[in-house]
This record gives sequence, C-alpha cells and structure tokens, in this order.
Amino acid sequence: MKITNYSIEHPLATMMVVVAMIFLGYISLVGLPIDLFPELEFPIVSVQTVLPGASPREVEEQVTEKIEEALTSIESIEEMNSVSYEGASVVTIEFDWDVNLDLKAIDVREKVDLIRQKLPDDAEDPIVSKFDMMSNESVIRLSLAGTRRDFSEELESVPESERESYLKELREEQLRETRDFAEDEVKERLRRIKGVANVEIIGGLEREIQIALRLDDLQNYGLSPKKIKEALEEENLNLPAGRISEDSLEFSVKVTGEYESLEEIENLEVKVRNGNPIYLKYVADVLDTHKEVRQYSRTNAVDSVGIDVIKKSGGNSVQIAEAVKEEMARINRLFPDYNLTVTVDYSQYIKDSIDMVKNNAMIGAALAVVVLIIFLRNFKSTVIIAVSIPTALVVTFFLIAQRKMTLNLLSLGGLALGVGMLLDNSIVILENIFRHVTQGK
Repeated sequence: MKITNYSIEHPLATMMVVVAMIFLGYISLVGLPIDLFPELEFPIVSVQTVLPGASPREVEEQVTEKIEEALTSIESIEEMNSVSYEGASVVTIEFDWDVNLDLKAIDVREKVDLIRQKLPDDAEDPIVSKFDMMSNESVIRLSLAGTRRDFSEELESVPESERESYLKELREEQLRETRDFAEDEVKERLRRIKGVANVEIIGGLEREIQIALRLDDLQNYGLSPKKIKEALEEENLNLPAGRISEDSLEFSVKVTGEYESLEEIENLEVKVRNGNPIYLKYVADVLDTHKEVRQYSRTNAVDSVGIDVIKKSGGNSVQIAEAVKEEMARINRLFPDYNLTVTVDYSQYIKDSIDMVKNNAMIGAALAVVVLIIFLRNFKSTVIIAVSIPTALVVTFFLIAQRKMTLNLLSLGGLALGVGMLLDNSIVILENIFRHVTQGK
C-alpha cells in the first residue's frame, strides 16, 4: 500500500514519473527493430560431408555410419537422424532444450575430427553447423540489367540474313558483362552491409574457357585426356618464390603462371616427340564461351541478372532491406550504364504483418473503450481506463528495448492480449475504488 498511498498524497510527483516513463517508452519505440519472428535457437547440430561421385549406399557405409558411431557417446542427445544422398551425407543431432548448444557443437566437432582419418581420402572435410531457422533467409531480391548498348545502331551495317545471329551474340555479350559487373561490383558492395551473410547471383552468363579435344589428333600424337588435364593444371599456377631484402625493406617474390590469353593456352606444350614440342592447339580447339545455363533471370520480359541478399543469423530483415535500398540507389547513381531495381522485398511482408497486428490492437482498445462507455455510463471512469491502456503499452516498449528484443508478431500479439487483461484489471480496480468511496473513505 505504500506505493498507492504515496501516489495519492503526491499526485504531481506521480504524474511526473508517469510522463517520464511515457517519454522513455516513446524514445525506445522509435528505435526498436522490426522483424517477423523473434530470434530462436533450436538445440540441433548437423554434420554435412561431401563424397564426390559416391552412390548413396557407399556414402552410408563409408561416411554416415562412421560419423554416427563417433557421435553416440555425446551426452544429452534426444534424437539422431541421418540421410545419405548421392555424393553427400547429412547427420542431424537433436539435443535436450536445456543444453548449452555452443558447447555441444564443440563436442560434435571434436568427435568428428577424431574419425577424420577413417573417412575416404577423397571425402571433403565435414562441416559442423548449428541449425538456425532464421539464417540463410533471403531478405530482398534485386534485378540488374545493362542499359548502355543500343543494338539498333550496330545492326544497321549488318546484312539482313545475319542480323538474328549477330543480335544474339550482342545480347550474350551484354549479359556476360552484366554478370561480371554483378560479381565484381554489386556483390562486393552489398556484402559490406551490416547483417548480410551472402549475396547470391542468379542467371546471366559466366565466362568459361572450353578445351574441345579432337580424338583423332589425340590418338595420332599418343595423348590422353588425362595427360591434357594434368598439363593444364601444372602450368596454370601462381607460386611463391621467396623474399628479396634491400636495405630495410623486404619484398615478396611470386612466379606468375596463370593463363592470361587464349594464345597462351593454345601454345601450351603438352608433349615432346622426337625433340619436337606438341602444342595444345594441335589436338584441341580452345573456345572462349560461357558456362552451361542452368538458371534464368528475366525482368519485364528482358534478360537480366538476379541478386539475392541473404541475412546473417540474428540480422534484422527490415534494417538490412533498407540499407540495401540505399546502396542500390548509390550504385545506380555511380554506374548509369546499369539499372538495379527491386523485384521482391520480403521485408515489406514483415512490415505489413506488423502493421496489421498494430491496427488490430488499436481497434480492439478503441472498441473496449466504447463498450465501457455504454455499460458504465460514467465518462470519468472511462477516460481513466482509456488513458491507462496506451500509457501501459508505451512504457512496455522501454522494457522491450532494454532486453534487446524486436517488434515481431509474437511480442505485438502478447501486447494485444495484454490490452484485454489491462482492461479487466482496470475495471476491477475502479470497482474496488467505488466500493471504498461508498463506505465514506
């Protein structure tokens, strides 16, 4: 009763405390991040191992069973599942909810390291990762298209019969340039944004140098595809060559051996016969082309390059999307030859969902006040309850900010339910006050 008595005896001080709490709550509300769901951590750890070219049965016998056997000794395992695919194994371990997942992930990694030598030599190192439902989630998708080429002018000097094939070449060249620009410039700029885990490029054409072997010539010179492959790998290397010291300076030396032109590849010496070198161009055609197209991206019926922005675990989708849009506008200003636009904004769905919950909560509070006026028929009591509802909600935002929480469907849904409980409590308190007043207190 001390708080109640003090509030009644010092109304001005009580009012100032309430105003201060409302102010803090409003300041906190302005800076609260928005997301669809709160950050959740499930007690699940997965072990992924790649064994190229192996069948599912070989993967199970040579990889999956050995990993399962090594992990069974770990404590607090609730359930263990495994799936063996063609060329890949995935072992999933579910722990009890009260465990420290970071420590369990370390235990799993140590157990896997102990049996690494028992796995096949050509198996890649197993990847141990914690399961995160909210990570690797696309936040926003962009579309990049080139705008600097005017094909009509270039086609004027081309014969009518050759225009179609020439136009196809021009479009492929532009699409390749657009893909290179997305990889070299756009991707690097977007990855620097806080909260971005990765930027995936979809569609476009990637440059690829193809070696088309001529089997008859290979047989004539006594060569095999394996020999050609080994020669290409041995010559296409950059190797460190020590250091050079001069006075107080020290320089690193590197031998550059990577191919820089098609001519270098064509003139690669693959064999010496009777003292005469045999070059790659004698047995193969070197083609400057692009990789096989497995994904397409089109925007408004025009070939383009899609760009998916993936957020980190714990990253805020709405803040990341806003930062990406700002960077997108900056890129469009700096590079007018390309046009970067938003095709899908997943953060807008989050904003719409949050706004819907907000509106429903406000409508519910307003309807509650109307019902109170109808049934209580007391304007003063209704005003007291109508003021207490938003006051309590705004003050709650300060506590949410202190706990580093976000405005999401669950937190706002809880506040909406709290409005109903607050209304019930207000009515009970007013009724109790009225009872004491009628007793002459």
